[in-house]
Formats: sequence, C-alpha cells, structure tokens
Amino acid sequence: MNKLILLFGLLLLLPIVLADNENGKITTGNNLLITRVDVKVDGLTSRNLDYNGEISRRAKPSSIVILSIKVENSNDTFKMEDITIIATIDDLNLEKLITNFNLDPLKDKISEIEFKLPYDVEDRDYNIFIEAEGDLVNGTTKTTQRVEYALNLIVEVPDKIQEQETDSLTQKINSLNNTITELKKDIGSYFEPYATCESERKKLEEQVKGKDAELANQQEYKARFDSCNNQDNICNTEKFSLQNDLDLCKYNITSVQIPELERTKNTFWMWIVLGIIAAVALYFYNEKRKNPSGEHEVVKGDLK
Repeated sequence: MNKLILLFGLLLLLPIVLADNENGKITTGNNLLITRVDVKVDGLTSRNLDYNGEISRRAKPSSIVILSIKVENSNDTFKMEDITIIATIDDLNLEKLITNFNLDPLKDKISEIEFKLPYDVEDRDYNIFIEAEGDLVNGTTKTTQRVEYALNLIVEVPDKIQEQETDSLTQKINSLNNTITELKKDIGSYFEPYATCESERKKLEEQVKGKDAELANQQEYKARFDSCNNQDNICNTEKFSLQNDLDLCKYNITSVQIPELERTKNTFWMWIVLGIIAAVALYFYNEKRKNPSGEHEVVKGDLK
C-alpha cells in the first residue's frame, strides 16, 4: 500500500518536473527562456525537442549538425541586453558562441549554431549542452538571467566506413613504407643534387644581394631626382612671382617716376634759358660800363 502511494506521488510530481524544464533549466533569474530547440542532422530535422531529449536523426562521421535555438524575454516591462548563447558537444571539443544581442519585453529570437562532426568520431552517444545568459535592465540596475538546455546526439559509424578508413590507412602506411625503402636505396644519389642545389642557392643569394644593392641605389637616385624636380618646380614658381613683381615695378616707374623726370628735364632747360638771358644781359651791362654814352659824344666833339 505504501509503495502504491509513493508511486502515485511520483506520478504527480513528474509533470511538475517536466514543466520546470519545459523552457529550459533556469539557473539564475526567471525571465530568460529557451522555448524551442530544433536540430537538423545532414538536412533532416528533429523538431521541438524536450529538455534532455534524444535527437531522432542519427549522425555519422563528418555530419553537419545545426541547432535552431529560440530564446525569449518573458518580462513584460524590462529589456534584456547582452544576451549570449553557448553550445558545446561534450568529448568532441566543439563549442560555438553567439554574442551580444538584445530582446525587448515579451520578444523572442531564433539563432542557429552549426557544427561539423570530426571524421574520426566514435560510435556512441554525445551530450549537447546549451546555455543562454543575459542582463535584465531596470533603469540602472541589471539582473543576470541564465537558462540551460541539454540534448542527446547519437552517432552511428557504419561498418563499411570503418573498414574503408582502415583499408585506406593501411594503404597509406604501405605506401609510406615503400617510399622510405626507395629513399634508403637511393640516398647516395639524393645527396649530390642536394649539395649542387645548395651551392647554386648560395650563388643566387649573392646575386640577389647585388641586385638588392643596385635597386637601393636606383631608389636613392630616384629620390634625389624627385627632390631636385620638386626644387625646380619651387624655383619656377618663385621666378614667375618675381617676374610679376618686375612687371609691376616697370608699370610703377612708367606711371609715377617718368612724369617726375619730365618735370626735372623741363626745369633743366628753363635754367639754361635763364642762364643765357642772364649772360646776354651781363654782356650788355659790361659793354655799357665800358663805353658810356656821354663819353662817345665828347670824343666826337673833339674830332671836329
């Protein structure tokens, strides 16, 4: 009787446990939810998987596994910021990350994460672990929200694939062994070309150094030419500017200084004329002083 009561109680608790994980396993806060996860394996999709559920599509070596993860901000007032989703496949060292997106109140978003399984994956079950984390923003206060999701991926390695890989590996090993054997036989003949090649390589290195030196000189000459050319352009510019200044000076001389020279020239001739007039006047003055008019009359009387 007690066992029946215990079993009945467990049956009553089972829906509650499943409901707790219906939107992922919430570890911090209660507003960030994973409401749906679909998994596509090599193009075939297992939809709306339960928490810790088994993916119905079987994977194989080198399979492409795509996780479609729907996250939701269940808060009806505040925004969720800096949401990050991390998905890992245990024991395969596979991890993918989606970072830094936001969700407004009561909004959701679907993100996809893609994995390619290794070619040497084992025939076994692998756990896929998904974790989403973000900050619920209430003014200046941020509250961390975190939710997890777990799935079970089954990988099956066909016997033919294993046999083919084993045969291929055996063939590669045999081929390498044969190559090593041939190399051991011909080791002497291989050394001579190597020595010749090394000698030629050193000669070529010396030639390259010489060419590098010539190239450096040419580059130096080009730099000097460019510098001289720039200086020539500067000189031509200054020459043009000075020619303009010279033309302006000529114009100023023509418009200003030449009239001054004309006035100086006219003054010079005026003084010459005045000098001539003064000389003539002085001459007659001196002649008058030498021969006054009265004295000429007395002389004339005496002669009579």
